[in-house]
Order: sequence, then C-alpha cells, then structure tokens
Amino acid sequence: MNIDLLTKCECNCVFCDKQTVKGVESINELKDILEDFNESIIFLGGQEPFNFKDLDLLIAFLKNKAPDSKIIIKSSGCFDYKKLPRVLFEKIEIIELPLYSCSSEIHNKIMGNNQAWELLFAFVDFLKENNLQNKILFHTMVLKDNFKELFAIYDFVLDNLPDQQYFKIIYPLKNISKIEYEKIIVPQDLVIKQLFADFPEDILQNKIELINFQPSKEQIKFRNVL
Repeated sequence: MNIDLLTKCECNCVFCDKQTVKGVESINELKDILEDFNESIIFLGGQEPFNFKDLDLLIAFLKNKAPDSKIIIKSSGCFDYKKLPRVLFEKIEIIELPLYSCSSEIHNKIMGNNQAWELLFAFVDFLKENNLQNKILFHTMVLKDNFKELFAIYDFVLDNLPDQQYFKIIYPLKNISKIEYEKIIVPQDLVIKQLFADFPEDILQNKIELINFQPSKEQIKFRNVL
C-alpha cells in the first residue's frame, strides 16, 4: 500500500515534479482508503512525510488496524527531527534516505537545498545515538551529476552504516538516455552497463537493488528485508 502525503518540503530536487504528485494533507482525507485497511507493508511518501501534521495519528492508526504491518517512510532527511518524539521513529520499520554524492556540494545541488547534507547527517547521527540506525536504508539516483561515483557512494554508505542490509540504486532512464561518459555521448543501455561494471557480481546480486524509476510501481520492487 502506497500513501503520498503532500506536506511542506524544504527541497527542490532536480528530478522532482511536485505538481504531478497527488496526495493528502490530513488524516481525515484517508478515512475511505483506510476503512478496510489490512496491508502488510505500507509506504509513506509524497514530499516530506515527516512534516505531515497527522503522522503520529496515522502511524498509530495503521499499527492499531494491522499490528504486524511494516511501515516504510521515504524521506529527504531535510526536516526538524527534534520536533518529533523518539517513539515515533521506533514504530517505523524502514526510513529511506537519499545520498546522491560523496560530496556535500553535489548532494546539495541535486537536492536543491544548501543545507541538505548537514540536515541529513544530523538526522542519521540522531538515529545512531538512539540505536535506531538499523532502520536506515540509503538510496541514490543515477544522474548526470553523480553517475561516475556510484561505487564510491556505495562504499561511503557502508563506512557509515556497515550493517545496512542493501543499497538502492534508482536509474531514471529519461534523465540518462544520453550521458557524456569519458567525453563520449553514449545511449542509456551502454551507460547502465558501464555504471555497474565496477561492482563485484556478489555485491550486485546480494547488496544492490536496481530500480528503474517508476514511482507507482516502486513498492513492488522492494526485497523482503523486513
């Protein structure tokens, strides 16, 4: 089950089209959807779910209706986590966070927020300090600004979260149909092949999830890591 929560977002990501996202602003708008709710996995996305004013009520409702359900929140990491109670994060099974570069400058550029890197790792440090780091799942998206450092990003994630179960690499084909790779413009199928040439086969099979960016279908691509 996927629920898009339209809330204030502090980012302006280069690949995001906020105008096309349809979602809800309050829990009252979800009554019909949740009336017969009985899902095992719930994805909460949209713009910045942690800014959703009724998030605590929504999670409590979902857990009450389906105690064994697993909640996955896809966040930018750019929100004020200090305003939220620790117990709220404990009720979430996976908090998916973006890491688009090993460089704070490039990450911030892609996120469209000059404080994105600082806010992201302040939140990561908070989760670590509260022994909640096992809830973090990092992903990256293949873009012209970062496609040459995918393996470095993967290593960076493992250095910060060595026990992370797997790493998502999302490739939006419309953004990389042609990329200048070593000064040669190549079509996307060759780009994809080259992108992952540096990854050992065992890592690709066991630690990497490759996803062609289709938001409406993304939820079925998750591995069973819960």
